[in-house]
Amino acid sequence: MHARQQIREAMVQALQMDVSLATVNEGRIWAYQQTELPIIGVYTNEEAQSLDEGTFDAIGRELELVCEVVAQGVDGNTVVDTLDAIAVQVEESLGDEREVLGILDCVPAAWSVELSTEGETVTGTALMGFSVLYRTAIGSPETIS
Repeated sequence: MHARQQIREAMVQALQMDVSLATVNEGRIWAYQQTELPIIGVYTNEEAQSLDEGTFDAIGRELELVCEVVAQGVDGNTVVDTLDAIAVQVEESLGDEREVLGILDCVPAAWSVELSTEGETVTGTALMGFSVLYRTAIGSPETIS
């Protein structure tokens, strides 16, 4: 399997073990039951690639990993506090995981929050973007080097 899929699956597994405040699923969050909240969907978007300048035998890759977090509460402040608490656990977990996978780095790159009112609750969705830097050998996209 491609290195990006290995990274995504390893990050999901790490989050499932490390995040106690939310349910973790692989993929985008489209439909969920209120009982599943808070929930985190983990997926990858874009990847930029370039020839590794020093050796010319590897491809440097920058993968966008997204953790989409959905939470509900009685007011906006409660929801934002919940999203922030989950973000702490996610950042700690993904920071630790970089050493296990042999990737070069996994750093927070973006954070955005949207709030909406549904009946008597407020639903918040936070998008946490991470830049995952790694290398593969040319012609060997399944092996992180």
